[in-house]
Amino acid sequence: MRLDYLLAAVIFGHHAISPCRAASREQRAAGTSYAPQPANCPATPIVHQASSLAAGEFQYISARKPIADAALASWLKQINKNFDTSALPIVALAGSGGGYRALLNEAGMIQAMDSRDSNSSVKGLYQALCYHSALSDGGWLAQSLAAWNWPTISFLRENVYEPRLQNSLILPGGFTVAFAYAQILADVTVKAAALYPVTIGDIYGRLLGYNLFPGADGGAALTMSGLTTFSNFTAHRVPYPIITSIGTNASSNGNCSAPPDAIQYEYTPHEFGSWDKGVDSFVQMAYLGSSLSNGVVAQGTRCTRGFDRLDFVTASTSNIFGFLCGPLYAGATAFAQLADALQNALLEAAGIATTELFNVIPNPFRGYSRATAVTGAKFLALGDGDLSLQNVRNSIVTSWNAD
Repeated sequence: MRLDYLLAAVIFGHHAISPCRAASREQRAAGTSYAPQPANCPATPIVHQASSLAAGEFQYISARKPIADAALASWLKQINKNFDTSALPIVALAGSGGGYRALLNEAGMIQAMDSRDSNSSVKGLYQALCYHSALSDGGWLAQSLAAWNWPTISFLRENVYEPRLQNSLILPGGFTVAFAYAQILADVTVKAAALYPVTIGDIYGRLLGYNLFPGADGGAALTMSGLTTFSNFTAHRVPYPIITSIGTNASSNGNCSAPPDAIQYEYTPHEFGSWDKGVDSFVQMAYLGSSLSNGVVAQGTRCTRGFDRLDFVTASTSNIFGFLCGPLYAGATAFAQLADALQNALLEAAGIATTELFNVIPNPFRGYSRATAVTGAKFLALGDGDLSLQNVRNSIVTSWNAD
């Protein structure tokens, strides 16, 4: 028996549930919350040149900085009561990648800096942050914080990480495995039926959701743009989140390269895009997935809402399955082959044909004059920054320029 069918049999059981029947039955209950939906387009432009911060981000930081400044001044005065706090910089945390180790290392840093959760000498510095950027598996931590409305690390450790991460991501901890995979199959089936690209990145993201996020079906209804409605965000109590991902040269011929100067994209609650030359553009996050040409939708068509699922974004920053393609696959590890078999099992059961390994989105900058490097591409393929040899160490960054 082929490995992918064997894996499907193990997941769903020989007599318990049929993948195809599961998809049709669960489609209404869970899949519809994952599939993007048509929506009316906004009155404001959807795409703009990367010449300034998004209006929403600028407004957030403008309101956040006085709160962060008060926390930073308080901490500095504890260190030295004579410290001049009349002019303070913007302070940001940059979270690195590196698997579970990155998640736990960054969690320990934040716990130590969080006045709600620590008695350390650096407590209060988390409250002084204006930004929290992260990539790869550091993004797991940043996104799980956001998904749960920025609780303490102690809360996440006790209620999420310890009970759910006992097993690998392939076997979601704390859930009935067969049920979880039936839900995932329903989700990707409905998304594909709506004519959006579905790849192993969607499956990987759904698994991350079951392991990291709250809500039904592994938090399938959570979106990046939806974070703007969370109470700690609307009260400007938390650092502004930025999740980064790398643009790859993925194509149907197996080209999976990402050169060292590959385009760096970022996801925020307000926008997706890149400051890099060759893109130099951003699209409103809420309308990611819309079919655009030169920044507008075709006459008579509608925009898309709900493509920016939180788990999809989390997968985009940490998706390294591109290592499976081309000559790299010949030396793939047993885990990599198992992951490939998992994709085949689910996608074949759903009747979806794809060879793409990265997270794929309809290109919002197609035909846009500023985005010279990607203007002719129908889709963008996104993966882990490690694919282009990028890395970031956990670090505190300061800036004196609010813009």
